[in-house]
Amino acid sequence: MDKIYNIALADDHALFLDGISTLIEAQLNLNVVCKAQNGKELIDFVELSVPDLCIIDMEMPIMNGLQASELLLKKYPNMKVIILTMYQEQSLMKNLIKNGITK
Repeated sequence: MDKIYNIALADDHALFLDGISTLIEAQLNLNVVCKAQNGKELIDFVELSVPDLCIIDMEMPIMNGLQASELLLKKYPNMKVIILTMYQEQSLMKNLIKNGITK
């Protein structure tokens, strides 16, 4: 049997969370284990159950995606993180990649 990959999502737009979750769950080996509304909710979930991948929106209330991903990767350096953003500044992109985050 193929490995099942657990994915945590974080975005403050419920419509996006539901849509991406539906697309991911349509794949046989992918399982959405968390749909957080902000970085703090994501951190709280990961403390209980570490997923294989976090897909995180950059702009969220309470704790943004950059803050959440930096905290997660310090504590769980083998975790994979993808940041979703519309920002295109080269310095931001270089900083994300340097910190082990994929855009």
